[in-house]
Amino acid sequence: MKKHHYAIALGLLGLTVLGGCAQAGKLVEGVGQKLAEGAKSVRDWAATGALFQDRASLLALADKSYVGDEYLETIIAATESGDGEPVYELFSPHAKEEIEDLRDEVEALLAFFDGPVDTHEQRGSTDSLSTGKAGTVWKWRFSYTVTTSGSVYRVRIYAFTDDDTDADNIGVYKIEVLNEKEGSSFVIE
Repeated sequence: MKKHHYAIALGLLGLTVLGGCAQAGKLVEGVGQKLAEGAKSVRDWAATGALFQDRASLLALADKSYVGDEYLETIIAATESGDGEPVYELFSPHAKEEIEDLRDEVEALLAFFDGPVDTHEQRGSTDSLSTGKAGTVWKWRFSYTVTTSGSVYRVRIYAFTDDDTDADNIGVYKIEVLNEKEGSSFVIE
């Protein structure tokens, strides 16, 4: 194996360790195998979807980690508009049934922020992917730092992006917000 092949494999291994992603581990194995078979570059085989059953599975790996950004943008917009309905709609059907007074909880969450958001930054995301005869279940925790003029918050959003076993799980099921300045927190679950 050439030096740059090792570098590619190590980079993908880093993605596996840091991201905790089962699909990335599969990707590392596939890279090593294809390069050992004499592929000239990762591009030679990745573009054809040779590692995954289809290209959509490969693209889903990249796309799913940004779902949390969309959730956070919805929460930020709601803090500015005062309209909690879009945040309520992020929750899965099961969460809407199971969380008592969810609409009131969402309104309290919006009030927990002490002003308009100045900046926000993703701190990372972790996922848990399981596949089997019943299908795929993909669960995420998205972490952010959100800053207002008065405080810094740590926000975690928990969601299912896929669940072939129960589609009513898809969506947010928990939001945690910690106000670092005051040491207070707010949780919807």
